[in-house]
Parts: sequence; C-alpha cells; structure tokens
Amino acid sequence: MSEILGICRKLLEPSVDLNDFETVRRNYGSRDREIPFVPKISVEEFFERFLLPNKACLIGESLTSDWLARRDWVGEDGKPNWPHLRQRYGETKVPVADCEQVEYGSHVKIEMTLNEYLDYWQDDIRTRSDDVAGSRRRILYLKDWHFVRVFKDSPIYHVAAPFQSDWLNEYWDASGTDDYRFVYMGPKGTWTPFHADVFRSYSWSTNICGRKRWLLFPPGEEVAFRDRFGSFPLDVTSDDVKNSGQFPAYEQATQPIVVIQEAGQTIFVPSGWHHQVENLEDTVSINHNWGNACNVVYLWKGLKDDLLEVEKAISDCRDMDDYHTHCQVLLRSHSGLNYPGFLKLILTVGSQRLDKMEKFLQQLGSESNTAGEADRAASTRVMTEQLCCSSERQLKFTGNHWNLFDLTCMRLVLQDVLAQSLSEAFTEQEQPSIMEASELLKTVTNCTLLFLNAHTTPEQCTRT
Repeated sequence: MSEILGICRKLLEPSVDLNDFETVRRNYGSRDREIPFVPKISVEEFFERFLLPNKACLIGESLTSDWLARRDWVGEDGKPNWPHLRQRYGETKVPVADCEQVEYGSHVKIEMTLNEYLDYWQDDIRTRSDDVAGSRRRILYLKDWHFVRVFKDSPIYHVAAPFQSDWLNEYWDASGTDDYRFVYMGPKGTWTPFHADVFRSYSWSTNICGRKRWLLFPPGEEVAFRDRFGSFPLDVTSDDVKNSGQFPAYEQATQPIVVIQEAGQTIFVPSGWHHQVENLEDTVSINHNWGNACNVVYLWKGLKDDLLEVEKAISDCRDMDDYHTHCQVLLRSHSGLNYPGFLKLILTVGSQRLDKMEKFLQQLGSESNTAGEADRAASTRVMTEQLCCSSERQLKFTGNHWNLFDLTCMRLVLQDVLAQSLSEAFTEQEQPSIMEASELLKTVTNCTLLFLNAHTTPEQCTRT
C-alpha cells in the first residue's frame, strides 16, 4: 500500500519524465534470469515482484482450481474431453495453423470446424500410437481462437485477480471491435514460432491439460537471432541460425530460459520477452494478451520505435501529400495500432478511472464539509489508501487494482504523446481527440496531486 503511494509520489515530481519510469522500476524484483515457481500469489506480491520489474514467473494451480474448463474440458485420462468439446462447440469455426507450412514469415492459417479439427487430432493420436516412422500427417495447431468473443456468457474460466487490471481488453471491449483472449488446442509436437507478443503486451497462459516447453529470452537477448535482413527465424533451435553468414550475431546468443509448464499451471510472460513454445503432450490452454499501467510505457515506446521503422522504409516518399497520415496507416497495419488508436485507448481507460475518482471526490467533499482540517487530512489519507490498494474482494469492477498508479502512469505517457507532432499525423476526423487528450492530462494531473496532498480541496479536481 505504502509502496504504491511512494512510487506515485516519485513519478509525479515536476522533473520526472517518461524515461524515469525505468529507473523506478529497477528498484523492484531480482535481476537474475531464473524463473521462479510460486504455488500461489497475491495481487500485491505479483505487482511488486513481477509486474513492476517486468519479470516472468510460473504460478501453481491455485489460480485456476475452480475453473469449469479444468473439470469439463478434461477427461479422466487427463486428455481433452472429446465428447464434451464436440457436443458443446463442435460446429464452431476455428482458426488452425499448419506448423509445417510457412508463408510470409508465419505458419499458414486455415479454417475448420472444431469437429473436423478433433477428427484430425484423434486420428493423429492413433497414428502416433502405431509408431510408424514418417506416417504422421500435417502438424495442425488450433490457435488464436477468440472463444470469449463467440461464447460471451460461457463461465468456463475467470481472470485471476493478479491479471484483472487489463487496459487492452477493457479498451477493445468498449470499442466492440476485437479482443485478445484465446484458446489453444493441439497434439504433441505442435508449436508457436519465436516471437514477442503484440503491442509489447504481457501474456498469461494456463494449461487446462497437457504440458508445454517454453524457451524464454529477456528483452535485448533476441537481437542475436536477427538475420542479415533484420528478421527473426521461426525456430531458434534450428541449425540454420548457426550460419554466421545468415545470422551474423548468433555467436553472442545466450541460452534460452527453459520452463516446463504442467497442467493447471499458469505462466506470466512480461513485455518484450521473446519466446518459442512447444506442446510436449496433447494440450489445451487459455491465453490472454493484456496490459496496464505497468507496461503502457513500453507499449508507447514500442509504437514510437515502430513508426521510425515505417518512416525509414518509405523515406523516399516524404514529399508526398499527407505523408504522416499515410505513415499512421502503415503503422497500424504493421503493429496493429497507431497513434490515433493508442490515444483512443488512453482516453477510454482514462475516462473509466476518472469516473471512479469522482465518486471518491464526492465522498471526500461531503466529509470535508463537516470535518475539521486535521480530520479531513486523516480521512483523505485513509480513503486514498483504500482506493489505491483495494483488497482482492473489492476488485470487481474491471480489476483496476491501483487507480492512483493507473492515473500517474497515464499522466507520464500523455505528456510524451502530446509532445509529438500529432496534428500532421491525425486526419481531420481524428483531430478532436488531441484536444480531449490535452484536457484529460490536465484533469489527471489535478486528481493525482490531490491524492498526495491531504490539504487540497476537492473543488480543485473537477472534470474539465
């Protein structure tokens, strides 16, 4: 509780800018490469040990022991519950990757019904049990299935408290256009190529059944795997990457951090950690890409870096009309998000946080009218702590654990966003969001400072 207030106090100092977040972050967590196993974990411990230091961990079954998916989707033999999956979801269309077919740097995707995929999977199991060398058919992996989008009211799982503060899916839910919640299903030997997650997001992944091998590389270690054109290989274990002519920096490569994830366990993969994953058994898993105040700085910095790459790639077109807005179109195609989209995300989340803040201020204001200055200061401190660091049972709205921390980090990012030349990058229809962001920054600044000054009157923090 006091830790969060201390962090916010530091980040709200007038001289602090976006780069200082990294300095604050480094005061938390160990710097070694070991991935700890924690049988169970609280929201506060997860925040301090793993979110702030951007460190991976493997968490025991306690997070998922009450999930219906772990009961209904798994048979007595520990394999997928084929009859149940067929009965409930069999006619649903699902995305499937062919792990042996590559096109444009990724596995080729096809579409099947779940029944068709389960037919393939069960036949693959029979083929493997026959132990006939070379008899296996294509290696197909059901992945990136937007299960929640299709089955909105299905209670097969819930998001554990440590992962509930999720700006990305909060924004996409509000816009009604997308989400980053997925189901993965695949036989032994299916795999996901070497990559870092979209938007520099976090991910958590829970094995409903089966086992996975994760090869993890902390930020910076991935550069040794770039080829001479700057691209990454699909498979970092391939002998091809040892070719110094093709991969000139491979000699500096470090060994991956290897994590074996068992059924029921959940792995947390931080921002910017490249990884490659293989199913060691027939496996079903649930995965979310997500983000919050702890990694919004990385998301924004990554977006700026991606824009530089786009501008470099089309630098010969700099004299064309609307060059900067064209760069934003390409940035969205390349990264899945651009500056206008990022600003919409911040405005959406910021509005939610300020709504919550206003309720607090109204309560503070009513108490201030009847209390003396000393009582008002004490009341403000108590209410601030309650709002900033709620207990787990209070995290019901959208899982936003630290409202003050959210707004403090939002303020840092907004300052940097508004320092960019946005007017030339935004279309006429997008221009109003710049003014909205400027007004949001003023309000967020006032509100966050109120929390750290018990003598400030609530009238000084009203929505502009």
